[in-house]
Amino acid sequence: MTSSVRKATAFAAAFAVAALLGAATPAHAALTLTITVEEDSLGPVLIGSDVGNPAVVVGGLTLTPHYRVLVESGTALQMTNLSEVLSSALQITKTGASANHLFITVTASGFTTPTTPPPVMIFSHIGGSVPVADAANTLTYQSVVDGHTVPPQSPVITGGSFMDDKNLLVNSIANPFTITETIDLFLSTGSQLNYAASTTVTSVTPEPSTLAIASIGLVGVFFYRRRAARSRRLAA
Repeated sequence: MTSSVRKATAFAAAFAVAALLGAATPAHAALTLTITVEEDSLGPVLIGSDVGNPAVVVGGLTLTPHYRVLVESGTALQMTNLSEVLSSALQITKTGASANHLFITVTASGFTTPTTPPPVMIFSHIGGSVPVADAANTLTYQSVVDGHTVPPQSPVITGGSFMDDKNLLVNSIANPFTITETIDLFLSTGSQLNYAASTTVTSVTPEPSTLAIASIGLVGVFFYRRRAARSRRLAA
C-alpha cells in the first residue's frame, strides 16, 4: 500500500468515526437528585435531595400511615457517554391493614451526556427479594428519560426473589435531560420487600462492520474524485 493510499484510508476512517459518533462530549454538569415516598394521596414525604456529580441521598427510617421504609437511597451520576440513576431500599414493610399503595419517586435532573446523534439506549432494571410474602403483593416500576417512557415492568413479588429488565432505543434526547424512576407498590399487611433499581442511558456505538463499510465508501469517493480531477486536467 502506497503512502498516499495509507493517508487516504486513515483520513477516511477518522472522518467516518467522527461522523458516526458525533462531536466531543460536553463537560459534566452538577445533577439534582430528589427522592420522595407517598402513600396514595396522603401527601409526599421527602426522603432527601442532593446536588452534585454524583448526587447521593441516603434516608433513614421513613414512616407513612401503613408502610415503614428503611434506608431508601439513591445516586445520580454521569460520565462520558453514560448517565445513570440508582435507587434501593433495605426494607419496606406493610405495618397496617389498608388497600393503600406506596409510591416511590426518584428524580434526577441536569444530565448533559450522552447526546444525540447517535441514538441512545435506555436500560431499565429492578430486582430484589420478598422475605415475607403474600399472593396479593404487586409492584410496577417505570423509567422515564426526557419524556421517553420505558414499558412498565411488573415482576411477580408474591415470594422469593424477583428481577425485570427492559430497554428502549431513543433517536433524539434533549440537553439537559431528566431521569425519573417511579415505583407503585402494594403489600399485604406484614409483608416485607427490598429492592434495587437502575436507569442507565448510554450512546449506541456503531458495529465495527458499519465503520469499516463507511470507511471503504469514503476511500472510494476520495479516489473517484482524485481520478476525475486528473482526467479533467489531461483533457484541458
